[in-house]
Amino acid sequence: MSDRIDQMLADFRSEALPAVQPPGTAPLRRAARLRRAAITSAAAAAVLGMAALVAVVRPPTGAAPAADTPAPSRPPVYTTTALTDAVENALNYETDRIWTDLTDGTPVEATRKTLGGTYDLTVSCPGIGAMEVSVDADPIVTTVPCTDSGTPMTIPVTVPEPNGELAVRIVPHVAGPRQAAVGYRLEMTAEDVTRWTQAAEDALPLGEKQRSREMYLLGSNPGTADSSLEPGTYRITMICLGFGSAVLQAGDAPLEDGEPQEGESDDVATIPCTVTGGRPVTVTYDVTDGLSTFLRPDGTARNTSVAALMIEKV
Repeated sequence: MSDRIDQMLADFRSEALPAVQPPGTAPLRRAARLRRAAITSAAAAAVLGMAALVAVVRPPTGAAPAADTPAPSRPPVYTTTALTDAVENALNYETDRIWTDLTDGTPVEATRKTLGGTYDLTVSCPGIGAMEVSVDADPIVTTVPCTDSGTPMTIPVTVPEPNGELAVRIVPHVAGPRQAAVGYRLEMTAEDVTRWTQAAEDALPLGEKQRSREMYLLGSNPGTADSSLEPGTYRITMICLGFGSAVLQAGDAPLEDGEPQEGESDDVATIPCTVTGGRPVTVTYDVTDGLSTFLRPDGTARNTSVAALMIEKV
């Protein structure tokens, strides 16, 4: 009986053991492979996780900077009209020259004939940058900083007697096109205005029936008006010292905004300016309701030439 049971147990073991545990070292190798596969999967997952973290912290090339990193600002570019208006406004609309198309380091120059004496060279630079300003061969260079409004800076200059040419040289320092403009105004100083206008008056003839004599720097004269003149014909005699020319306007008194009333005045004569004064220019004018006169200079004569004017009854 026991032999029969032993035989049955032996048969059962021989049938069931292969399904429970493979013979030899194969089970150990299979377990090792499973462990390696698990480790590899975990390592791959860790690498992918680190790559994703780097992608979040460091944006790819060409991507926009993070919100808390300010982007570099570019200097503004102004329109030519805006730059021109800023210079004109800063120089009270008496500008001699304006440059708006400037290149960094490339000088711009202008030459003007003037009477000898001392002058104020007033420079305006609206925008961003600076201008190096020099006159003639003078080694002194004045740096004019550019500002939003083109705050003017005045530079004293001297022209040799009795007259000469004044060459203004400006070297711009700007970051790019239309980021700044530069302009200047040249005006004779008060001391030399007095000296030269006296010379102009001295060149006028003595009128036997003169009613008035005026002398002034062309461009600064607001005009004159005399409402006391009785109706009749009057002789107007003028002379101009310097360069360029001026147009005489005449009309009834009073003045309107410093000039003869619009629509009621005439361009009577053109007076050439010469260094010696030349011959005086004389015209006649019929007065009905007082007399107003105004000398309108051209760009060459403005603020650098002087004139004298005499009015007498014919």
